[in-house]
Amino acid sequence: MAVAFMFRVSGLDQAGYDRIMEDLSQRAGGSFAGPGFLAHLAGPTDDGGWRVIDVWESEEAANAFYGSDAFGAVREGTADMGLESTPWPLHRTEIFGAFSQTT
Repeated sequence: MAVAFMFRVSGLDQAGYDRIMEDLSQRAGGSFAGPGFLAHLAGPTDDGGWRVIDVWESEEAANAFYGSDAFGAVREGTADMGLESTPWPLHRTEIFGAFSQTT
């Protein structure tokens, strides 16, 4: 069953997010996600924090990546920023085409 993980970091802004993602990509050999990864959405929250939603084919695939050395970049980069993580089992997942945008 597909699952989403919703992350909220109260003390993170766009510049911090971009630094963490760059470090994560370097540690993971150029791609910031592992097998079973489907989608990554990220953007600011109304109160100045940052929200990320990752969608995975299964909870096992997500947990394998989140427990990896590469994901250590996120753990280290958000250690004192109030990181909250919530798994969300998905009933339906449709992803249309490959779309990537950074503003």
